This record gives sequence, structure tokens and C-alpha cells, in this order.
Amino acid sequence: RDISASCQTDWCSSAEDLWVTVALRTNSRATLNLHICALYLVEQNLGNSFSTQLTNFLINTKRLMESLCLDKFIIIGDFNMSEISWSPSDIGLQPSFLTQSAKFSDFIDSIYECNLVQYNGIQNDRGVILDLVLCTDTVCVTKCFDSLATPEDV
Repeated sequence: RDISASCQTDWCSSAEDLWVTVALRTNSRATLNLHICALYLVEQNLGNSFSTQLTNFLINTKRLMESLCLDKFIIIGDFNMSEISWSPSDIGLQPSFLTQSAKFSDFIDSIYECNLVQYNGIQNDRGVILDLVLCTDTVCVTKCFDSLATPEDV
């Protein structure tokens, strides 16, 4: 009774994203809302290009975060942005190399605007970070050594 979860189907964009809100009632009877998004950006989805999906997702996410600014957000998933290199910083990881593509700079700008930090430094077998963990609060990401499935991006 102190914790509940609900699917936020109205929050989905044209990308492959799923939103769930976990509401936790604290001792003071206040409620802490954690909004979790699982995202997969693909080359094309329902006729939408990668750039269109990314733009729609970012616009949607910014709108949600502005209207729910006191809540916590975590966005996890395969963003298919191997062109971005991530380097450790004081807090999380920061982009250390960007191509001259507007879509990548718009993505990084949006992360900063929403006060999201990238925390996943685990590379795939090609030495690339595709799966990002973006959060408005500090999180710890560790490598799974007993995976249920074989990674597909090898």
C-alpha cells in the first residue's frame, strides 16, 4: 500500500518507449514519484526516421520533466548513438567526442536542459556504449555477469 506502479501510455512518443510511474509513499505521508522510461531508438519506426523519433522523444521528455519538475526520472535503453564517446566526470559520464551532427548535439543539449546525467560506462563487445542510463538523481550501474540473454549488439 506504500508503493504503487502505473503505466503511462499517454506519455509514449513515436519512438519505441514505455513509461511507468512508481509512486512511493514516505513516512511523512508525502509521495515520491519515480518515472521510468525504457527506450529503443531504431533506424525507422512506423515510418518515422531515427531523427524524427529522437526529436519527438526529446520534445515529449522535456515537456514531461517541466510539468513534473519535483519528481525523479530515469531513462534507460539503447539509443543507438555509438558516435558519442562518454568519459567519467565528477558526476556520471560526460560526452567527450561528438560528431558534427545536429541530432547528437540536440540530444546532449536536451540532457543538460533536463538535468539528466548519464551513468552507464559499460561497453559492449565492440567497446561502445549504446545503452544509456540517464537520471535526475545519482545511480550506480554495474555489469551483469550472469545475463539472461546474449547481447544482440555484438
